[in-house]
Amino acid sequence: MKPITVRDFYKGSEREKRISVDIDNKDSTKFRALHVFFAMKNAFPTCKVSMDRSGHGFHVKAVGNDIKKIPLAKRIEIRDKLCDDHYRIECDRRKIEDGLEHWADTLFCMKQGFNDKLRIVEAIDPVALPFASRIPAKKPNG
Repeated sequence: MKPITVRDFYKGSEREKRISVDIDNKDSTKFRALHVFFAMKNAFPTCKVSMDRSGHGFHVKAVGNDIKKIPLAKRIEIRDKLCDDHYRIECDRRKIEDGLEHWADTLFCMKQGFNDKLRIVEAIDPVALPFASRIPAKKPNG
């Protein structure tokens, strides 16, 4: 039996037909995640768009066959415009230059932090996020 290569695995995986954005809390407000979610829903109406809470922020993903038709370099450009992590963008550009396209657009679903705590990504409903509002519940009288 022939072993599966990383390139073979990529061709059958979700990564081949997705655009994902990693939004860290330290780099932006929580509203940025909501903005990116709805921007992706608008830009890719036939694709499944989802949001996960990660250890330090959010992952927003759009997955669908329409995305598979977009060249990888263009997908990275779209991610850059959606304010994806700049280090992640630069790493993916270098991966393409080095012929390692199949490693681009990597998101980790588990991370072990410096304090040895294992963090697992959890799916969330972005509309139900508890965003703080400074709008009064009722109009003040007078």
